[in-house]
Amino acid sequence: FRRVLFRSTEQLQNAQLTAEVGLDQTVGVRNYHPVGANVIGRDPTLWYQQVEVDAGSAEGIEQGDPVLADGGLVGDVKTVDASVAIVTLITAPSYGAAAQITDHAGDTGILAPSVGNPNQLLLQDLPGRAQVAQGDLVVTAGFKSGTLTSLYPPGLPIGTVGNVNQNQLYNNNEVPVSPTADLRHFSSVQILTRPHAANVRAQVP
Repeated sequence: FRRVLFRSTEQLQNAQLTAEVGLDQTVGVRNYHPVGANVIGRDPTLWYQQVEVDAGSAEGIEQGDPVLADGGLVGDVKTVDASVAIVTLITAPSYGAAAQITDHAGDTGILAPSVGNPNQLLLQDLPGRAQVAQGDLVVTAGFKSGTLTSLYPPGLPIGTVGNVNQNQLYNNNEVPVSPTADLRHFSSVQILTRPHAANVRAQVP
């Protein structure tokens, strides 16, 4: 049993590392000096809200830094100490970020958790006539306006559009999004630490 468990854990870690390498190659996360870290703590009552990782300010990590795992965005740094950091997950009630649908017209909205469904997100504030289809890729929008730049670089995978209800889109301007990452089971992360001081960074609250 122990051998089988070890193999399963090893396979999971290898899959996660492969996904992270893919992100390096496709969206250039190395330009943001990613710091690797392991998940060392999860609160059973907060499965979809936060995790603790074994890297902190000594590695250049700051509050608000984006966190990637399992091939996609999983959250950002909430608090940081010298050697540990607490990560708020994208499914936490307090989370919000600018996101874009890459297919069709490339409509942009606000990513938020879906109340009552911790496995799902919502892309809100979309145009009522947005061109959206199930399976469309959702990524961080990213923007720059003068000295302001977004918290996240553009193009980081977040998830895919779920079953589109045209009435919900037209009336509520939102569609469901399924996260790319398995938020309950990732064991390692990449934290994007730079650039910092050169810009005043801004993000949707």
